[in-house]
Amino acid sequence: VLLMYRKKEAAEYYCIPGGHIEPGETAEQAAIREIKEETTLDVQLKNVFLALDNQGRKETYFLAESFSGTVQLSGEEAEYNSNNNQFDLKWVSLNKVSQLLIYPEQIKTKLLTLQSIQ
Repeated sequence: VLLMYRKKEAAEYYCIPGGHIEPGETAEQAAIREIKEETTLDVQLKNVFLALDNQGRKETYFLAESFSGTVQLSGEEAEYNSNNNQFDLKWVSLNKVSQLLIYPEQIKTKLLTLQSIQ
């Protein structure tokens, strides 16, 4: 799974690359755009992986059916990347997910269910 490693001040954690839905976009369109902006990858989405309410915000996460390109940090994440505000894209094996701090926590739980069916 492709995760975004974050180190900000004293906090270190992982999250899924993504962002906000712009006016006129669907959640699917926003996910495709955000992945392209943050990782340079072109993705084809398969289905909703997880939908949740995170502190009053509706969040939707998707599984990718396929992707093309080379992973490279780009967009605002690359622009704001510094020693005090680190962004790093990492491919993580599903069997390593249990060892990581991932936000939101529901993502980690859901990823662990994928590991159990492989």
